[in-house]
Amino acid sequence: MTPILFAQKSVEILCKAGVNVQVKVRNWAELQGMGGFLAVSKGSCQEPIFMEISFHGTNNIKERPIVLIGGVRTGLSTAASAVFTNSDRLWNTMQLASVHTGDRVWRFPLFNHYSKKMVTSSSFDLKNKGREGPGGDPCRAAAFLGEFVPCGEWLHMDNYGVTVSDGISDPPYLRPGMTGRPTRTLIEFLSQLVCKHES
Repeated sequence: MTPILFAQKSVEILCKAGVNVQVKVRNWAELQGMGGFLAVSKGSCQEPIFMEISFHGTNNIKERPIVLIGGVRTGLSTAASAVFTNSDRLWNTMQLASVHTGDRVWRFPLFNHYSKKMVTSSSFDLKNKGREGPGGDPCRAAAFLGEFVPCGEWLHMDNYGVTVSDGISDPPYLRPGMTGRPTRTLIEFLSQLVCKHES
């Protein structure tokens, strides 16, 4: 798939899901001082295309939010992104998206253990760290998020472990440095959600 076709397909799919996609070309990259990316693009006969993707949420409480934060690298390393969700349907969609793209995801539990630690205090309603000993940061982050998400389905993805490659233990198509993972999986996930709503 060429960069232009990938960008067109991404715009087509993501805009339907309320995601803003701005397609940028070589001149933009030059103005931004992105010489490293432009140097890599010289290995292709296709012109480079850059996409700036943003999602600003919605006031519609029926829409499912997606939030990305880090903290799971210790448990899964670079093997997979952690997914926390209260919905089997969203999990199945995310898992299928990961199968299609090759970027693995792994479902983590939403234990009440962490939620209780957020709210059990006589001096405040909610604390942002339920810390009693080391570890559990991703689970605490999901529990904290769960306190603020409106009723309904939600999904929290912790992708910290897969964002950077050492160039040794990761799949051979990933060069050392920033990987862009799990962007393809998120695009596929949103595509599946949009397609299901249209059918």
